[in-house]
Amino acid sequence: MKDYRWVFACLVAAALLGSGLLLSSCGGGGGDDDDGDDDVSDDDTGDDDTGDDDSDFFPPAPGTSGMYRLCYDEAETQCFDLPAEVIGQDSETFSETYTKMTLGDFSKADPTGLIMWFDLSTFDRVGYKAAEIYFGGISLPGSKDRKAQWDMKEVYDEPLYILFDGDIGETKTSTADGDYIFPDASTEEHTTTIEATLTSRDATITVPYGEVSGCVLVEATLTETDQYGTWDVDVNFWFHPDFGFVRADIMPGFWSCSLISFEGK
Repeated sequence: MKDYRWVFACLVAAALLGSGLLLSSCGGGGGDDDDGDDDVSDDDTGDDDTGDDDSDFFPPAPGTSGMYRLCYDEAETQCFDLPAEVIGQDSETFSETYTKMTLGDFSKADPTGLIMWFDLSTFDRVGYKAAEIYFGGISLPGSKDRKAQWDMKEVYDEPLYILFDGDIGETKTSTADGDYIFPDASTEEHTTTIEATLTSRDATITVPYGEVSGCVLVEATLTETDQYGTWDVDVNFWFHPDFGFVRADIMPGFWSCSLISFEGK
């Protein structure tokens, strides 16, 4: 995996993107009081859902979508735009049911992007289970002996969670073991830890979508250990209850990932 560690930044972006689409489609936005949601009294008061079960904001609605800009450089002159969409609930790929999402245009041949699976069963945490990664036809080791249409895959034994349900300044940690899987069916094991600190609930950030205030800002450190050693990456990300994921500063691999447009369901 040593030569492909930049791919890990793509997976970080995917996980943060998943958290944003989740938050923007599960209540907490305009017209919702935020106090009756997911409460213990099961009274459904003020919730965006129906049926008095207090949990209908999960999972996010199929068709929830957005457009995001990924940039390689600090000046943000070397960029490309990718669409993201919630596909729905997948109970067949793994032993448990996960929300399936895409990042990239999979309507064309040789797409560039990711197909991802998340545990979105609990508010204020996002569990990243797996991703299929597509490089748009770029050759990788084992490409001449392919056993899958994807170019690389990452699967965790149990989901790796981004936790941001605490108080301002509180740090929460999640660790999970996983495998990188290559087209020739070879694998490489790794362990990943995420330390996420909730920094603000009223941050402002300017992105291609415009100036967005009232954002939640989370500062995270991701550490990976594999057969080559241990390395880490710091990530700041902003999300908004109305617009979802707004921006992430991602290193290495990408300088940033920013919201261009958003369409909730």
